[in-house]
Amino acid sequence: RSFANELRQIEVPLEDRLTQVIREDWRPKFLAGNLVLVPPGEKEWTESVKRAEAVILVGGHGGTWTTGEYALNSGRLVLPLADTGGDAAKFYWQYIQRNRKSELAVGIDRAKFQVIARPAPEVRTDLAPRPRKPTTLVRASGNGA
Repeated sequence: RSFANELRQIEVPLEDRLTQVIREDWRPKFLAGNLVLVPPGEKEWTESVKRAEAVILVGGHGGTWTTGEYALNSGRLVLPLADTGGDAAKFYWQYIQRNRKSELAVGIDRAKFQVIARPAPEVRTDLAPRPRKPTTLVRASGNGA
């Protein structure tokens, strides 16, 4: 909803910038934006990742981890927000451990990547300046979230 509020403040239609990939048998908690319904199974993860340039992992249990793995294997930048707990925290820690001696991701150095372990409210401000032009948010929704 924060993303929706940001867009409303700059008078950008939500449907132009928010795409939610939702299992066809679940109802999303937030019904706005462009809803893309997919059958249960692999498309729950693959469709959202296909539409994204980068994937941000927030909390989660199971599906969030799967989305992160699929995104990495698809060459996407994955930013697991560690402070949100769940899969995102585990994914962050495993990623740091696996890549101790190498670059973590294309387009981001280790110091910048480690910013995503900071408390969640600070991460957006610390990781990158606020974009002048809004980006598109692609959200995969699991468990009706």
